[in-house]
Amino acid sequence: LVGVLIQVCNGMAFAHSKNVIHRDLKPGNVMLGDFGEVLVMDWGLGKVLVDEVGEVGRDSGSLALTSSPVVTLDGAVVGTPCYMPPEQARGDLDLVGVPSDVYALGAILYEILTGQPPVTGDSVEEVVRKVRAHEIARPLRDVAGRRVPRELAAVAMRALAADPADRYP
Repeated sequence: LVGVLIQVCNGMAFAHSKNVIHRDLKPGNVMLGDFGEVLVMDWGLGKVLVDEVGEVGRDSGSLALTSSPVVTLDGAVVGTPCYMPPEQARGDLDLVGVPSDVYALGAILYEILTGQPPVTGDSVEEVVRKVRAHEIARPLRDVAGRRVPRELAAVAMRALAADPADRYP
């Protein structure tokens, strides 16, 4: 599964190099082809990043989203809450960007390691509240009969950092 995730990361690195973000990365949007190819699906929430003068930017540090926001007019969060970063769950549009996808990749790694997403709850509202508050338990050393490698747990936790600036570039 980690090998599959590495291929997803490579695909996302390509998308990010073209100033495109996904905004809904999750295991359900990763498909394996008949010949071992890995496909990132469902780009319905994907966005092209633009710079301050409205042109496709080259520096992801100074980019903003085009078109529709992450939060709908009635305030409902768009995306899959247990994989979305705190800034997306809060509707903080200025902070949603490449680091937001990195967070989701970390959430997928977390689930590979532990067998569950980094945030769970009894309702969508509870999950969104926990995501906004960044309530994530560190992966245990041994979970569900699996050994969680300390190094991979550290990678997942850095990708899941509350502050987008603290995540991997």
